[in-house]
Amino acid sequence: MKVSVSSDWSAVHRGLCAAVLACVLAGCGSNEPLADLPPPMMPVQDVAAPRTNDEFKAGDRLELMVEEDSTFNGNYEVRPEGYVLIPKLGRVPVVGLTRVGAEKRVKEYLERSQLKQATVFVERSALPGAVVGSTPQSQLRMMLFLTGKVNRPGQHFVPVPNGHKLGLYEAVLVTGGTAKFADESKVQVMRLDASGMRRPSVVNMKRIREGTDPDVPVGEGDIINIPEKGFGF
Repeated sequence: MKVSVSSDWSAVHRGLCAAVLACVLAGCGSNEPLADLPPPMMPVQDVAAPRTNDEFKAGDRLELMVEEDSTFNGNYEVRPEGYVLIPKLGRVPVVGLTRVGAEKRVKEYLERSQLKQATVFVERSALPGAVVGSTPQSQLRMMLFLTGKVNRPGQHFVPVPNGHKLGLYEAVLVTGGTAKFADESKVQVMRLDASGMRRPSVVNMKRIREGTDPDVPVGEGDIINIPEKGFGF
């Protein structure tokens, strides 16, 4: 009886290739997203010189009133990058400024491009649930890198309250969200292991957005890559 070893090995080889491909597409072998990566690292406590309680920081709200033009009036969130976004005026940096300093900064911007003279009043308030006047010790800032089909690629410092685990989908949202043609089903998270090598894992963020899967925690220094959808012709 003659046995065809060559044909048998070809069949086995094809099976192995199919299994490896399935593993890659599924996120490399685990039903638990990011289970094949080291635990996420938490950001290091910021020990910089404390600000006074009157200084603006990311997460605060700036209440603005302009006497000469009420269309500028409103409540504006201080973004993680340190600015407030005011219609017709654009980005105005306010982090680290006192209330009086913020008034002067907004007045300067208004008189530079919008008004001949501006009388500006500013008040500071925290977001709901935040403590007004809290110091940097009450909130950490997690460094993340976003690339691919996102609206704001690059390095981001995301405020993370103590005890809160920042999720992948949450992190993408607060840093600007996904861009057109983003493939949310194959989001790649890259994380440093103990040897200093970056290890990748694939997460189906679409299922998180739809409420099918729970959000998965990201960590300090993670790289989040969102690929473009493939189009067949």
